[in-house]
Amino acid sequence: MKDPRKYKLIVSDLDGTIFDQTYTLAAELKEAVIKARGRGCEFTFATGRLYPSAVQYARELGLKVPLITYNGALIRNPVTDETVLEVPLPRGKAGEIVELTDGQPVMRFIFRDDIVFTDTEEVFTRPYADALGVKFVYVRRLASVLDKDPIMITLRAEPEEIKKWTAIFRDRFAGQLYLANSRPFFLDVAHPKVSKGFAVAELCRVMGISPAETIAIGDEANDVEMMERAGLGVAVGNAAAGAKRYADYVAKGEYWRGVIEVIEKFVL
Repeated sequence: MKDPRKYKLIVSDLDGTIFDQTYTLAAELKEAVIKARGRGCEFTFATGRLYPSAVQYARELGLKVPLITYNGALIRNPVTDETVLEVPLPRGKAGEIVELTDGQPVMRFIFRDDIVFTDTEEVFTRPYADALGVKFVYVRRLASVLDKDPIMITLRAEPEEIKKWTAIFRDRFAGQLYLANSRPFFLDVAHPKVSKGFAVAELCRVMGISPAETIAIGDEANDVEMMERAGLGVAVGNAAAGAKRYADYVAKGEYWRGVIEVIEKFVL
């Protein structure tokens, strides 16, 4: 068993890990995070969400450590809003993705300057916007916002359609893009260097700690790289089988209850 007192940082996914479908921070989780920080173990998020969508929860928890957002493409301090690391997607590649998916049965979202641009009408995108807690900007032509590099592009569609586009992009852009399915109906596209694992390593470098001193908690395939990079990789009880397969520890508790279980077992 790994030393339960050696960890200096917990990095947790948000959606499907801390959050179920309520998108609220449980009082019990807040208490556990306070106790962990009191023991010298900091806490932060690694999420596919855009920064404005994640920072509200970081501030509610009183977090001081930079947040990993956009699946690792942006690390930013929740206290000062200072950018620690940013790895944008080259606009040329972004333009190819837009061109390839024109007229296809997918919703497309371009993340740039902490704004979400889409050419899908609001009636179809409102549930996604509500879940993120941000407003989307509608544009007639997505290519019109590619006058500078975006941070990420996300496709949303039926799972079979997402599988199809994931395969197409893997074949066409082999090694040139980061592709992640944070949910069966999402495909996130970013710079090839990007991943939550890469971002955890960068955050540890900035903090002056080793990845071996971190715990990474997640529930989906896009969490696996950080789970493998961390000293202790954890899958919550509701995690996908693919995530559990790579975990050092699988929590019995689901969602935030699993996060609390990890704090109590390995930190307190």
